Amino acid sequence: MTPRLSIIIPVYNCADYLDQCLDSITDPGGAGPGEDVEVVVVDDGSTDATDRIVRARALADPRIRHLRQDNQGVCAARNAGMAAARGRRLMFVDADDALAPGWWDTVRPHLEGEWDIVCFLAGAQREHYEPDELVRATIGGSGAPSLAWLAPPWAKLYRADLLAARGARFAPDIMYGEDALFNLELYAAGARCRFVAASVYRYRLRPGSTTRSYDERFVDSNERYLRALEKLLTDCGRYPRPVVTELVDTSFVRSVALAAVRIAGLARRRDRRAAVALTSRNAAFARRLARVRRAPGASRLERFVYALTRRAGPGPATALARLALHLRPRRRTAGWAVI
Repeated sequence: MTPRLSIIIPVYNCADYLDQCLDSITDPGGAGPGEDVEVVVVDDGSTDATDRIVRARALADPRIRHLRQDNQGVCAARNAGMAAARGRRLMFVDADDALAPGWWDTVRPHLEGEWDIVCFLAGAQREHYEPDELVRATIGGSGAPSLAWLAPPWAKLYRADLLAARGARFAPDIMYGEDALFNLELYAAGARCRFVAASVYRYRLRPGSTTRSYDERFVDSNERYLRALEKLLTDCGRYPRPVVTELVDTSFVRSVALAAVRIAGLARRRDRRAAVALTSRNAAFARRLARVRRAPGASRLERFVYALTRRAGPGPATALARLALHLRPRRRTAGWAVI
């Protein structure tokens, strides 16, 4: 029997959370999805108890399929899951997250129909948004809070045949923004998207999470993301050149502010100094910093941090971000963000 839905879970060393994730999918409130759903767990070379847990769960529940590969990153794991999935619709769930109680009752009515993507978003105010609205909101050039969470693949139903026809894949060489590019390609191509004002996904919030490392790969990856974004927006034929430039510049300005926050989260002062130095001497970063002067789609705070970085370099911007992190109340207990 062909499942109506394949849920793809990429896993790397998430043994502490995996059972909870799988339980939320296979037994939602006691009214489980039965054979309509298969769960494709892709173990991306975990070194903890993940392999043992998935093997045991797959033996006990034939809906769970276990794939294992050498460590290649979350993009490769998701791509492997898509290649193996048999369902007519696809969902993505991260191994440390969960689906909300009663998710099946919410999702089931939307498994059929002509929609290419069904987005479950509690803040959605309309059933349909224009492609340009989705593109701008995903990049960050939209002030619509009702369109948050458009970039990640979570809480969405995708038509499997659409993804196959477009050759949609997550880019393994991009560390941040790969999920945004995946969805942007579909939005910009005019995929038929339906929005359902309901929550089906729970994103895990961890207490005291602090950035432990930062190196030039992050800056290089962001440059690859910006180039891929520019190509995507150009090739889709939807935007004239000035608009493409505006959207890419907006994304760069936002990334500079995010980099300041990431560096500020490093615990050791010497690591922060090293990260600032790495960023400052990155040639691609310096070229964009010299060229980009305005990005109307970015927030005021992002534009302020960017202007400070242009004027004085990443160091003062990082110091400002670190001050903000110290002033912000710290989360002391784990919890969930309901999407």
